[in-house]
Amino acid sequence: LLNASLTAMVNGSEMITDNHTASIYGVDDSSILIKATNATQEITIVFTAEVTPGEYSLTGSGDFSASYALNNDKSSVSTGKINITNHDIETKCISGNFEFSTRSGVEVSEGFFDFGY
Repeated sequence: LLNASLTAMVNGSEMITDNHTASIYGVDDSSILIKATNATQEITIVFTAEVTPGEYSLTGSGDFSASYALNNDKSSVSTGKINITNHDIETKCISGNFEFSTRSGVEVSEGFFDFGY
C-alpha cells in the first residue's frame, strides 16, 4: 500500500494530515502504532498487531488506545471506538474508522485510515 491516509473531523473541522506512519512495535504482544500529523495536530492510534475486523473500545492506554495533540499538548481518549474494516496480515494492509473524545474535551469524529505497515 503506497498511499497511507488518515482523515478526521476535530471539533467539527477537517484535519488534513501530511505525515503518516504505521509501524509494529513490541515482541511477544506486538502492537501497530498509527500516527498522522500536520503542522499543529497529531492523532495517534494503537491496536494489537493480530487485530481482526470488528469494533473495539478505545481507551487512554492499553491494547486499543488513542490520543490527540494540538501544538504538542497531548490528551488521551476518555471514550471512543475503532472499527477495523480490513486487515490483511500477509500484505500488511489495514483500514478502518474511528471516533473518540479526549480527556480535555476534544471531539474526534468521522476518522478513517488506510495504511501499510
